[in-house]
Amino acid sequence: MPYDDMPATSETASLFSHFRHKKLGISGAPRAVMGTVFPSAPLSFGDLGVGPSLLNKLILKHLLVGGALRNDELAQRLAIPLSLLDEPTTFLRKEMMVEARGEGSAGISGVMRLNLTERGYQRARAYLEEN
Repeated sequence: MPYDDMPATSETASLFSHFRHKKLGISGAPRAVMGTVFPSAPLSFGDLGVGPSLLNKLILKHLLVGGALRNDELAQRLAIPLSLLDEPTTFLRKEMMVEARGEGSAGISGVMRLNLTERGYQRARAYLEEN
């Protein structure tokens, strides 16, 4: 049984079999699950439908509200693939608004902990006041 208090029926078994361990693919055509069509995940900035300045603002706001975050956590919060964070975080690091420190085995894992600098903190506060 999926849950102790829920009787197993063919309907619930069918429902759980559709959603158990299912993840949406990041390539190819949109996928359908039980008649609902979900769009495929974005693979490029063009697929996101937002400009780089908006993405930079969102990153700074998330770091202001959430504190220091790993880049994979930030990608999850923004609901975008981790690969699409490389360019904006590199830009924000060059502009000295974000500092990044490697985690794992000397940063080999590719996981970076992102944190706002003083300049980034001030810019993020200004962006929060805009909206």
